[in-house]
Amino acid sequence: MPPLVHDLLKTLGEACEFDFVPDLSSHSFRRGLSTSAARERVDFELIKKQGGWKNDATVWEYIEEGQQLSNNATHVLMEKMAVLLTSDC
Repeated sequence: MPPLVHDLLKTLGEACEFDFVPDLSSHSFRRGLSTSAARERVDFELIKKQGGWKNDATVWEYIEEGQQLSNNATHVLMEKMAVLLTSDC
């Protein structure tokens, strides 16, 4: 991505006081794209094409890493707990 995007991300990260600003880069957008698109069930080939990846394994690695926090048993249990806590029992 052009340096402009990289600079914008750094500026926004600093404004938000993120502690990971030094590690933030335009590559984060590409990784986030794979995670978000997969979560919305976008076709794998479209994700791969949009991110400009040539290697399927790279894309799958990003997708699986992104799903670790949302596609697991703890997430399901926390959703059920939230329903219980907000119900009129």
